[in-house]
Amino acid sequence: MLVRHLVECTALRAERALAAFDAAIEEDLGAAGRIALSRGTTAFDMALHDLVTGAEARLRQLN
Repeated sequence: MLVRHLVECTALRAERALAAFDAAIEEDLGAAGRIALSRGTTAFDMALHDLVTGAEARLRQLN
């Protein structure tokens, strides 16, 4: 009876630990995804700004 109780308690703790581990991984991946998206958006904005600046400079040359 005691061994069965010990096994059940250990299984419950292991199950909770795995659930916490899965949640931590999911949170880390979500954070990494948000960081990557932010960096990509910033790079796109900078490239677009450079393109507009270059186009304006070229228009001034042609004027």
